[in-house]
Order: sequence, then structure tokens, then C-alpha cells
Amino acid sequence: MTKSPLGKTANELIHSFPPLEIEPVLEGYQLRFDPYRQMILFCVGSGERGSISSFLIISAVILAALFYLLWAIFIPVAIFLGVYGGLKLIFDPQTRYFVTRFALEPTEIIFSHYPLRVGENDRLMFRRKLKDQTCLSWFNIKEFPENSYLKISLICAERISYTQGTDIMREAATVYEERIYSHSLIGRDRQVKSYFDLHIPEQLPPSFEGKTNQIRWLLKIEETYPNVIGQQITYLTFAVDP
Repeated sequence: MTKSPLGKTANELIHSFPPLEIEPVLEGYQLRFDPYRQMILFCVGSGERGSISSFLIISAVILAALFYLLWAIFIPVAIFLGVYGGLKLIFDPQTRYFVTRFALEPTEIIFSHYPLRVGENDRLMFRRKLKDQTCLSWFNIKEFPENSYLKISLICAERISYTQGTDIMREAATVYEERIYSHSLIGRDRQVKSYFDLHIPEQLPPSFEGKTNQIRWLLKIEETYPNVIGQQITYLTFAVDP
């Protein structure tokens, strides 16, 4: 198994979750979005665009507001953090990026048939929508911008656990990774949508969920939208049968 740089906490988290549940929809079979998983990946994440610092600033503003109601001593602190957080929201593109990513509907991936088997092909659909009533209107965003871009990678990863003395050790490695789609998205609408083909190579292993060993298949979805929305990265785990 070839080692890959998966030591970062975000990548460890990605490979720690089993495949998502499937929900039958009109177009096929949709991976059911897991907001708890995505929140962990976002907060710990890979730190794109300084989102962690923005998250901490806004959290501090909320906490300061609570303390303001309880103890008068926190009034100056609450005022300072409120003004500072407000200025960050107005002038800092990183903070605006943090806010707008919560104003989008979850990424949708829909399979034509599911589960896939090793060696099979399938036609998948990607879709992302704007929420109806959100803070996007604060930034005058009523539709997805033009010149948006979508990149999708197929990943097969193996994760093992073993005992070393009294410690439980965990290692993860990428068995296979390939960019399977890279194309611009058509904007000027409240949703963006694209179709792409997926092939599971015959020589690779199927999904496996053991107590000390797991093999997992993932789609890494990278969306790039100009201006305020910025870049969105989502990891979705799906099952591959033998």
C-alpha cells in the first residue's frame, strides 16, 4: 500500500466515516448528505481561505453576546467583538466566504444505479442549489455567478488500526486517485448542474468495513465560484460491491 500524505486531521476524518446512506429520488439514487460530517470537515478541515479564523471570530461574537446578558463586566468586550465581527463581515472576503457557504443547499450527487460494482460504469449527476431565504441577499447574490468551475476526483483509500504497546495506532493511505471530471458550470440561475461518467477500475478492491481495516471509495467535489461564494470542497463516501 503506497503511503500518501494523509496525516492532517481533515484527511483522517474523511476516511473515518462509512459510506453515506442512499435515498431513491426521481432521477435515480442520491447520496444522503450528512451535515454533522460536513461540519467536522469544515471546522477542522484544510483551512482554505482562513475559514477557521472566521469561524472563531463569529463564535466569539455569539459568546460575548451571551455574557453581555449575564454580567455587566463583559459589556466593553461585547461591544468590541460585535464591532470587530461586523467590520470583518463587511470588509473581509474570508469572513463573507464563511457566511455564504452556509447559505447553499448541500451538494447533491445522484447515481443512475446503486451500488456500483468493480469494473462497472455509471452516469452521475452533480447539483447545487441556493437556499430561498438566506443571507446571500445581503451580498446581492440571487443566482450562481458565471465562470464557475467544477472538478471531481475519484478516490479509493485504505485505513488500518493496530495496537502498539498500549496505544491504538491508525494509518490511512490512498490506494487510487484520479481526476474524472473538470469542466465549467453554467451560471445565471439558482442552481448549477452537471453530468459526468464514473468508472470503477477492475483491478481495485471493493468497499470493505472491518473492525481494524476499511477500504472506502470517495468522490472529492471541488466547486469554484467567483467573488463571494469562493471555493467549496465536499467529500462523499459511497459503496462499491465486488
